[in-house]
Amino acid sequence: MTDHDITALVSSRICHDLISPIGAISNGVELLSGTGAGVSPELGLIGDSVASATDRLRCFRIAFGAAAKDASLPAAEVTAAVEALFHGRSSVTIGLQAASLPRITAKALLLALLCQERCLPMGGVTHVKIQAAGFHLHTETSRVKDVSALWSIVDRAATRVDIAPAEVQFLLLGQMLQNTGARLNRDIGDKHLTITVSGLIH
Repeated sequence: MTDHDITALVSSRICHDLISPIGAISNGVELLSGTGAGVSPELGLIGDSVASATDRLRCFRIAFGAAAKDASLPAAEVTAAVEALFHGRSSVTIGLQAASLPRITAKALLLALLCQERCLPMGGVTHVKIQAAGFHLHTETSRVKDVSALWSIVDRAATRVDIAPAEVQFLLLGQMLQNTGARLNRDIGDKHLTITVSGLIH
């Protein structure tokens, strides 16, 4: 088992264990809201924060958690994770015909979306087409930030690099591509960004 596998298992465990207590808080908020006294601004803020935290934990569990090759996820769960991740910042539309997709594909997609987010200081409009062994995403935006140094981490799958916690997705995506033998092609312009990943499953 590699260090990357261990890190993914730890991430899965943390996200799994945190969802339960946060869910309990959400249930408590619902009970208080149902007492007939109405929902106060403070209670509404807590409810919104709990919902956001739950959605993001589920998203991070897919992106950073373990992903066995034979595991799959419902398409609705992946769509909900993407919507939670980019709610209010960017528009992401997913085209997926199947009812489910391999977990490894969902993991790579979320990592790629997190990478492209670092390139979009003004947000953007993204369209995603997913197949079992990969995906294609295209984003139109008003400005693309140059993060070529971070994309080079994806290309090299380097392990000994100095990156900020908010940039770890570039390292993880590079390692994932290397481990699976998948290929990533990208086309980055001043106002557009296209990423295609293929060969995740053989």
